[in-house]
Amino acid sequence: MLEASLHELYPTSAITVQKNQEEDPVPSIKKWTNDDIPMEKFQTDGVSQLSESELLAIIIGNGPKEFPTVDLMNQMLDDCGNDLSKLGKKTIEELMCYRGIGKNRAIAIVAACEFGKRFRKTAPEEKPVLKNALAIGDYMMPQLEDLDVEEFWALFLNPKHELLRRVRICRGEVSENAADPRNIMRFGVLYNATYIVTVHNHVSGNPSPTKFDSMIVAKLTQAAESVRMTLRDHIILADEQYYSFKDNKKL
Repeated sequence: MLEASLHELYPTSAITVQKNQEEDPVPSIKKWTNDDIPMEKFQTDGVSQLSESELLAIIIGNGPKEFPTVDLMNQMLDDCGNDLSKLGKKTIEELMCYRGIGKNRAIAIVAACEFGKRFRKTAPEEKPVLKNALAIGDYMMPQLEDLDVEEFWALFLNPKHELLRRVRICRGEVSENAADPRNIMRFGVLYNATYIVTVHNHVSGNPSPTKFDSMIVAKLTQAAESVRMTLRDHIILADEQYYSFKDNKKL
């Protein structure tokens, strides 16, 4: 009405009335429902910022409006003294005693708790320790022993000689271009390796080094030093035999 009155007095005026700032839309975070909060927090703050009840709410999904999922999970955890191990011992029938928890949601909670138990029991994968040519040969022999083509592999180790990653550099014709030292060093930097071991098979059955082996070892040694790494060994495998440049004092 104020704006209309002003235009009656000043019909050519471009006067407008500034809206009250308090009338601006409420920020979206204030519009979240209880069931929206966990998903929004997940996307904005990350999963580590979610409480146990919010994580469970995401797992079992939204329920009836009269039974907000987060509130249900809070009540359930309160009854367990916020002890997830006690929650994991509840049966489907016990969980279904809560209003808003049907069979499907009860099963989802039991499955989530069981997954957590199995995850805790899973031992971290042990990294192979490859301190010498024999260990490296035993580790790589199953990969290379039955091949009818040559392959060139690089193993990247940490200071304890634990394997960080192994990479097949080339297959088929193994040449200086295919086994490019720059490419191998790029992987070494990527995996933050301390030591590099290269492994190559000879389909001829003879593990003796060729001119190519000697040449590539020289180039790899120089390339590794330039990025503060060490070429630990170059090993040739053939007919369950191996040749180690390090053991033969050629490295």
